[in-house]
Amino acid sequence: MHYRGSRFRFEAVYPNGTSEILLSVPHYDFQWQTLYRLAQPKRLPAGTQIRCVGAFDNSPQNRYNPNPDALVTFGEQTDDEMFIGYLNYSELP
Repeated sequence: MHYRGSRFRFEAVYPNGTSEILLSVPHYDFQWQTLYRLAQPKRLPAGTQIRCVGAFDNSPQNRYNPNPDALVTFGEQTDDEMFIGYLNYSELP
């Protein structure tokens, strides 16, 4: 996410249908964009799905928004937008 990102969350959806929030950034700020690591590794059972949930704010109330009137499309430039959640994991035997 770039300037228009407003919140981001990673959730684990377990095979039994329950879910757990792994990371929540309720007030996303592009200036804070960094790497987040869990304090303790999380063991996930086979069949667990990882869901990324987020939102953008393309309104004039978002002080970082370069142009609230612009049609915003995917792109790598900061005035474009993207929604990508990267995740590192290890498979254990």
